[in-house]
Amino acid sequence: MRQHEADRDEGNKGRTPLYLAAKDGHHKTVSALLAAGADLNTLDEFGSTPLHLAAENGHPETVSALLTAGADVNTHDECDWTPLHRAAKNGHHETVSVLLAAGAYVIDPLDPWRNTPLHLAAQNGHHEIVSVFLAAGADVNTLDNTDRTPLHPAAENGHLETVSVLLTAGADVNILDGSVG
Repeated sequence: MRQHEADRDEGNKGRTPLYLAAKDGHHKTVSALLAAGADLNTLDEFGSTPLHLAAENGHPETVSALLTAGADVNTHDECDWTPLHRAAKNGHHETVSVLLAAGAYVIDPLDPWRNTPLHLAAQNGHHEIVSVFLAAGADVNTLDNTDRTPLHPAAENGHLETVSVLLTAGADVNILDGSVG
């Protein structure tokens, strides 16, 4: 399994002032940098954009500023994660809502790993975000590349409220994951 940037010792290599302002949620500074011509599509060493960093760190006003300036809501980093993946993994409910309103894919048709934002929210016990994704049309029984549904990691990690949300939405309790065989 590929290690994601958010799980690495990230440092600040290859990052512009816009990245650093976005990462820390300084939306007024982000707006000033954009007005001065900062390139919001420059990639850092992990293939991340400033939007990835703002979403990962839960800065909805900064996310909105970047989206208003034309950032691609469905851009992928080197691990094929979108800003929505990062916000979902870290439980940033308001940021998830901003990204969804801007057209973020709940199920990304370009994700070869099929590691959906729903899987990440379930894995980390973010039951409110799981509910938002299900209401937005996510398939409760969608399979990742190891044939695990969102219920698998939620149950494995003991996230009872998340398990309850998934069960109420019709999660199949008998799907075998890809580790059996």
